[in-house]
Amino acid sequence: GFREVEWPALVLLNVLVQVGEREGITDLWPTALDTSLRSSEFSAGLVVWLAWDTDNTDLDLHVVEPSGNEVYYRHPRSSIGGHLSRDFTQGYGPEVYLVKQPPAGKYTVRAKYYASHQQSALTGATSAVIWALQGGPNPELTFDTVRLDRNKEMMDIMRLSVSRQPGEAAVAGGIGGSLCSRLTRLCWPRR
Repeated sequence: GFREVEWPALVLLNVLVQVGEREGITDLWPTALDTSLRSSEFSAGLVVWLAWDTDNTDLDLHVVEPSGNEVYYRHPRSSIGGHLSRDFTQGYGPEVYLVKQPPAGKYTVRAKYYASHQQSALTGATSAVIWALQGGPNPELTFDTVRLDRNKEMMDIMRLSVSRQPGEAAVAGGIGGSLCSRLTRLCWPRR
């Protein structure tokens, strides 16, 4: 099924709670969910989210970092701390890229239509939703949708610029240490 979908869900939930609190909306954490999974320090340097609308379909998120290093299912970690969630080959995703403190530079987000596991050839196309959140004192959200319909099709979706303000780190904040450690253990256990 959907093993390890908890990590992307927790990232999204923590982002939504943080945004709500910035807007003065409190008590957004679901009462049925263990509060140890919540981090009051949560902020994301860079989060990229890919999901799609067709069951039994495998799309892959690729993020090319400023160095040219490409993070994707076969190379899910990077030297700058970039992490990619599990490769979901069934269902609707999501696949999520996260880096705590992204270095300044250009990031290219790509989606690859790897395969359809549909029973019918008539249902071979899928719409993908991609959003990127750059954290820090002035968070920025970038959103796009694309239609993919060819097996092995790779498409550049967006280019993101992370810049440094004079005297500042590349992105202020970053994922709270305790949450980052829990999510890393959850998603990327040592094998």
